[in-house]
Amino acid sequence: MKNRLRQSPQHSLWKGNRAWRQKAVRPLVLHISVATDLEGEVNGIFRIEKAVDPDYFQSVKRTLGLLIILNAFFVTSCGYNWGFGDRELPGGYREVAIPMFKNESTEVGIEADFTRSLIQRFERSQVAVVKDKDHAPLVLRGTITKVDVVRGLGASKINQLPTRAVLNTEYVVTAHSTLSLVRQSDQKVLWSGSFEKSKVYLAPRIGTEVVNSANALYNSSERRLTLTSLADEMMREAHDRMTESF
Repeated sequence: MKNRLRQSPQHSLWKGNRAWRQKAVRPLVLHISVATDLEGEVNGIFRIEKAVDPDYFQSVKRTLGLLIILNAFFVTSCGYNWGFGDRELPGGYREVAIPMFKNESTEVGIEADFTRSLIQRFERSQVAVVKDKDHAPLVLRGTITKVDVVRGLGASKINQLPTRAVLNTEYVVTAHSTLSLVRQSDQKVLWSGSFEKSKVYLAPRIGTEVVNSANALYNSSERRLTLTSLADEMMREAHDRMTESF
C-alpha cells in the first residue's frame, strides 16, 4: 500500500499583519514539490506566497531612471574623445602642418595614401588642427623609406608545373616609414619615430589544372590596396605614439 503524504496548507510569510498585507501587490507564488511516495511519485506540494511592497518597485524605477540619465550625459559629454583620452602634441601645441610625404620607394603614388591617412587621424581625434605650413607652429614631415614585396609561404598544389617551377600563392608586403615633428621657429625636432608593418595578400588564382595565364592587373591592384591598408594602420600607430604621455 502506498504511503501518501497529506498536502500542506498554504502559509503566508506575513500572516496576521493585515495592515501591511493590504498595501501589498498581487503576491508572487512559488510552487515547490517536496513530498514523494515510496515509488518516487510526487504527492505533496507546498505553496509559498510572498507579498511585495509596492514602494520597493517605485524605488527601483527611480534608481534605473537616474542611471539612464547619467549614462546619457556621459555619452554626450565625452563623445568621440573616449578613444583618445587626454592626448596632445609635444609642447602642448594645437596646430600642425602635414605636407605630402616624401616617397623613396619604388611604389608610385603611395605617398598620397600615407599623407591622407595621417591627416584624417588628426581630424578624428581633434588633438590638433591641421593647417598649412605658413600658419602652423609645427610641421610633421614623413618619409616612406622602403617597400618590400616578397613571396609568402603558400605554395601551389597544381601538379602540371614544369620541373623546379614554383607558383606563388601569396605575397608579403612590408612598408617602412619615418616621421619627425619639427618646430618651425627654431627647427628643433620635438618628436621622431620609425615604423614598419607587414601584410599578406593572395596572388592571382589559376582556375584550371593547365597553367597558362593569370590576370596581371590583379597583382598590381591588390598590392596597392594592401599598401593603402598598411598606410592607415601605420599612421594610426604614429598618431597614438606621437600624442601619448605629453
